Amino acid sequence: MDNWLTVIMNICTWIALLISFLWLRKYLPTYFQEKGKNLATKEDIGEITDKIEAVKTDYARQLELFKSEISLLDKRREISAQVVDLINRYKELPAEGGNADQKRLRSFEQDYYKLVPWIPTDILKALNSLFSKSETGKSKPDVKDVIIAVRQNILGKDSGDFKGGDIINFVGFGK
Repeated sequence: MDNWLTVIMNICTWIALLISFLWLRKYLPTYFQEKGKNLATKEDIGEITDKIEAVKTDYARQLELFKSEISLLDKRREISAQVVDLINRYKELPAEGGNADQKRLRSFEQDYYKLVPWIPTDILKALNSLFSKSETGKSKPDVKDVIIAVRQNILGKDSGDFKGGDIINFVGFGK
């Protein structure tokens, strides 16, 4: 009877081992396949996330550059408007006068000094020539040409071939 019990136990052990083997043979490859897929997916997500972040960073950098360019253009427009205003005020300044005229000259001078750090050199030289006293043998630049120089500074290559002589003079207009 002991032999039969050993044989039955051996058979049961072999059956259990066979079932375990078959079960593991089916389960383990599927398990490792899923694990491999999950690992590959995690790696892919990591790569995609890195690429998305790189694109976001690039767009943010480009946006900041664009904002900076717009800000600079706005500053140029503002300064240019102030330069043109200064030129118009210059044309209305008296040649010489009393205390009231000295106050106007002083105000004009202060506004001129505020613009000096911001004006490009070629425009500043033209303004200095325009605003300085006339010297014999030396002609002052035309006001319209100075305004065109300001325009060219703002617009650059987009300023076209517009010249000072193309600007309309409204004094005496319609007469």
